[in-house]
Amino acid sequence: MSVSKRRAVIEVFGPIPLDAELLDWLYARRHLATVRDGKWRELAYIVELDELETAIRETLARIRERDGGRIAREVANRLADSIAAK
Repeated sequence: MSVSKRRAVIEVFGPIPLDAELLDWLYARRHLATVRDGKWRELAYIVELDELETAIRETLARIRERDGGRIAREVANRLADSIAAK
């Protein structure tokens, strides 16, 4: 494990536990926006993705409960097609 890489990652993300794979992954993303997440920092896009996934799952569950599984699958398929087309 490169000491300079480890130092650069800790400077951005805080004193997080690191293995070689995570170190390389975070080092390549050290220039991206971060947000505070407990003791250290997390990549902002990961936090936003988690929030988006939660909102989508909750919305699809609400649609499934209200309108049934077939409609929920139709909505999920339209969403997937819409994302894939962009």
